[in-house]
Amino acid sequence: MKYSILHISDIHKGQDVEYGPLFQSMRRDYECYTNQEGLLPPSFVVVSGDLIQGAYNDDEIRQQYDNVSLFLSEICDFFLNGDRKKLIIVPGNHDVNRNVTKASMIPSTRDYDSCLNSFFFRSGRHSVELEGT
Repeated sequence: MKYSILHISDIHKGQDVEYGPLFQSMRRDYECYTNQEGLLPPSFVVVSGDLIQGAYNDDEIRQQYDNVSLFLSEICDFFLNGDRKKLIIVPGNHDVNRNVTKASMIPSTRDYDSCLNSFFFRSGRHSVELEGT
């Protein structure tokens, strides 16, 4: 069995930008490549990277997700005959509430070399010597 994957990424956008032109371009490409080039219609759609621009409060986040949700619904309806189970989403670094993310971070009290060694090596069995340190 043959599969075809439509992969798009980083679809985040500013407030004054609409998804309509992107969707129309995708439809034109689809029709051109499936009709003229004989490519298979997508079996799956993968959306990786940033879905939304991100924001500092939940209301803005919800609005952006509502907006991208409509776009992804159009993608599913057109390319996947409405089968949302064939839509694979990998979020990116913009897909968060920035205040919540910042509040969850705890600054390290250890020096850089110690952090690096604990990240790359277990139990301090190995160490790394950094150039210029």
